[in-house]
Amino acid sequence: MVVTVKKATLNLLERGFEKPFAFDVKVFISIVLFNIGFILSKLWLLNKPLGEESDYAMLTLNGVFVLLVLVPVIEEFVFRGVFMFGKNRYWSMVYIPVVVFVGITLFKLPLGTNMIMVISLLVGMSSFLFYSSIKSFIRMNSLLMIVLMALLFSVGHIHNYETWDLNSYLGLLPRLTGGLFFGYAAVKYSLWAAMGFHFGNNLIVVLLAFLQQVIVTGGV
Repeated sequence: MVVTVKKATLNLLERGFEKPFAFDVKVFISIVLFNIGFILSKLWLLNKPLGEESDYAMLTLNGVFVLLVLVPVIEEFVFRGVFMFGKNRYWSMVYIPVVVFVGITLFKLPLGTNMIMVISLLVGMSSFLFYSSIKSFIRMNSLLMIVLMALLFSVGHIHNYETWDLNSYLGLLPRLTGGLFFGYAAVKYSLWAAMGFHFGNNLIVVLLAFLQQVIVTGGV
């Protein structure tokens, strides 16, 4: 049963890999349009603004640079970097320690900086030693890993909301659909491709936020 599921997963991804890049661009645009429609419908039903106050606070030169450059690079490295294991054996020595360090820091675990660095390096060395097993697991469970990392990516945006209500929970859905596509792009093409699509997605978000602020407040 497990073997059958794994074969079905690989066949599903292989069929997607046979599609040309233009097809993937169309899928990306469709996802973006769906997310925009979903957000607008949600806001209309719940009578909510397009974004939080913190979102509008990011509409500065530095804030836009963060959203369009730093966020796509960092988030794709963390959430889709796992798919690069099959590209380079030494990738785990960089990726794993950084992710462990970031994870421990974000969750504010009571560990000193030296201890965090030691744990990160030990985990990185272990992943290097078991590289073949990790590579095989990720390859045989690519679809599962895409879904898992998309879920983590979506939940990782919890801090974007100042208050938690139905609007906040529904706001995670567009991140989930985007995360699924970014994972697919990383597996099919490269991490750079995922970053590129992420940039395009954030660019549209920034333009919509600017438009919303101009319409509602009469200026930026």
